[in-house]
Amino acid sequence: MTARLEDIEAALFAELSLLRGTPPTDTAPFRMVDRWAGEVSADGVDEATLGRSPSALLAFERSTPDGREGAFVETAGSLVEVVERHLFRVYVTVVDTRGVKAATRGTVGQQGILLCTRLVKERLTGLDIDGLLGREGVRLVDHVPWSIDRGSHITHVLRFSARAELGVPAAEPTPGTPFVFDGDIQDPDETVTTSTARAPRD
Repeated sequence: MTARLEDIEAALFAELSLLRGTPPTDTAPFRMVDRWAGEVSADGVDEATLGRSPSALLAFERSTPDGREGAFVETAGSLVEVVERHLFRVYVTVVDTRGVKAATRGTVGQQGILLCTRLVKERLTGLDIDGLLGREGVRLVDHVPWSIDRGSHITHVLRFSARAELGVPAAEPTPGTPFVFDGDIQDPDETVTTSTARAPRD
């Protein structure tokens, strides 16, 4: 069974939620873990997020098909296997009015952005989700600073990808296209078990 987009998102969010601590600690540094449903501007995150720092927000970015013109594999029957690469973002924000150094490295009672992002990468990279292509796990794409306001906040963006087949219904055979029969042929005297028998259609 292939992993659906909503299954992948739910698995990522569940894993990310394990990093929420009450109160935050060095192993569970986030006061808030949530889903980001809107567009994040270059100005960074909203006031609600800044008020609940450190925070991690999961956002779906986009899906793109693998292969030339979306054809990942063409089978012997000229059927195309469609595999999508799903991209997700995690916005990690730390607020520290003591400046960039404190927000980056962290201080007593305040986890820094480098610790927070490292824990997210360790938690999500390689995550095994049922139905991913070849059981290859979630991949880390990149990690870049997003928004830095001296004396206020630092936000980094981490991007992750996961590949899964698109569950497209099988195409109906067209005239002249070979079809496959697997099973038992019932005979009055005996049962004949076939392997894969192919016969052309008229």
